[in-house]
Amino acid sequence: MSRTAGPPQAARDAHRGLKVSTGSSATSRLLHPQQLEARDGSRTGQFRPGTSLAQVQALWEFDNRIRLSTFAVLQHVENYLRALKGYSLGAVDPLTR
Repeated sequence: MSRTAGPPQAARDAHRGLKVSTGSSATSRLLHPQQLEARDGSRTGQFRPGTSLAQVQALWEFDNRIRLSTFAVLQHVENYLRALKGYSLGAVDPLTR
């Protein structure tokens, strides 16, 4: 089975309403929130007016910063709880794991 080559991804995205300033393409997971919805809730394949890859990248970077900050705090909480558990179990039996 052979596939016919269509237009490049950037050209298809530009045709669908996405402003593409570079030749790179983004994954559908990052672009999903920027796609327009039909009345029945399905995606139309068109992008919201004014959507650009720069906006998608900024959203991705923001999400990354929040995730890293959250896990940095959770790591301290996890270490505290492990130490508390170790001290509590050690008081009962020093060889408890």
